[in-house]
Amino acid sequence: MAMEIVVSVVLLFVGIAVLVTIHVCIVGRAFRRGYNNGAVVVQVSTSIRSPSMSQEDIKKLPCFEYKMEEDEEKAIAFMLNA
Repeated sequence: MAMEIVVSVVLLFVGIAVLVTIHVCIVGRAFRRGYNNGAVVVQVSTSIRSPSMSQEDIKKLPCFEYKMEEDEEKAIAFMLNA
């Protein structure tokens, strides 16, 4: 019984150590990027992005129109009003 307690405590401290290590890595990265003055740093891309799809390709995409039956509409209205 004592061995189980020792193993549990050791695993607890290992888990806490892993969480602290992850936290230090994330905070350290934030400070290296210039967050130490309290301002939020936003990186802006200077390159002009072109759309990945042309308007013609977008028009060729399939379009589906979903039609509900009257019972389904009433059920949804009932759920929203509840």
